[in-house]
Amino acid sequence: PSRLHLAVASSAGSPSEYAARLSEGSGVAARPLEFTRFGVSLHARPRDVGSLPGVASRRVFVQDGAQQWGVGQLSPVGAGEAVLDLCAAPGGKSRALLLHQPAARLVAVERSRRKAAALRESLAGEGRAAVVCGDATRPEEWAAACGEGGASA
Repeated sequence: PSRLHLAVASSAGSPSEYAARLSEGSGVAARPLEFTRFGVSLHARPRDVGSLPGVASRRVFVQDGAQQWGVGQLSPVGAGEAVLDLCAAPGGKSRALLLHQPAARLVAVERSRRKAAALRESLAGEGRAAVVCGDATRPEEWAAACGEGGASA
């Protein structure tokens, strides 16, 4: 597809501010996605997505608008409560969950050791995320990471 959707953390500005910054500063035509809280749509794919403001610092990341919309439909989770992301790799939903649920802890479960390691690296520095290498069908492998109250899935 010729368009590219981004999720923009509030630390990078509102979607309107970020789209304006791209259009004015980088010459990249962009607009906020109306159906998401954090989404921006680029009218054309840039050659180097990594060079866009906020991408290297992980405050902005590529994510389809439909995925953003889906995560945005979840009810708010209370402070310290856990949200469970099963089969979590490569991490797009995990990052969106952290963005949309600012008070929650995230427990991301991935069966593949290689993918779990990559997910840990992707979520590095995010103090509210725990990555568990385990089988989603075996709660005994990951339930302890959810804590006493369990998790919202």
